[in-house]
Amino acid sequence: MRDSGLFPWWSLVALGTLSVLVGVVALAWPDATLRVLAWLAGVWVVISGLMRIFGAFVTGRGVGRQVLSGIVGVVLVLIGAACLRDLVTSVALLSVVVAMTWLLSGIAEAVMSVDAKGRTRTALAVIGVVSILIGLTFLFVPELSLFVLVVMTGLGFVATGALQVVVGFQLRRPGDGT
Repeated sequence: MRDSGLFPWWSLVALGTLSVLVGVVALAWPDATLRVLAWLAGVWVVISGLMRIFGAFVTGRGVGRQVLSGIVGVVLVLIGAACLRDLVTSVALLSVVVAMTWLLSGIAEAVMSVDAKGRTRTALAVIGVVSILIGLTFLFVPELSLFVLVVMTGLGFVATGALQVVVGFQLRRPGDGT
């Protein structure tokens, strides 16, 4: 990669260092990190709503779809605004979104396991059950789940950042990483 010109070695070191710092900050201040994540979730919901509202004015999709898109957009903007006004609401929304993602993924894996054969069937069924259990945990014990989410995010940033720094310095040496 060093000779390929895809990116200079120092950019990987800089990104890795930044990732480690973000991870350390997330681990040192999990409550603040959760508030930032909640705020970002609120912003995302508002933007999603605005995009649906704008999408309602795209012609050729049928009046029913346009009206539905507009209504969903307005509801999302209102929910997002409520989340931004009250971060506790946003944290709850974040927990529900994460829970639903795990639950729906788990259900999809479990359904796919029905058509699979042998070890694949077993693996898909286990993944489905584990995902459903994680989703239910996020749904019914959001405080613990979100804390674990922040800790895992922080640890993930630290681990990947450290690896990026190592690889960046390896790319710096002639003959390595090519």
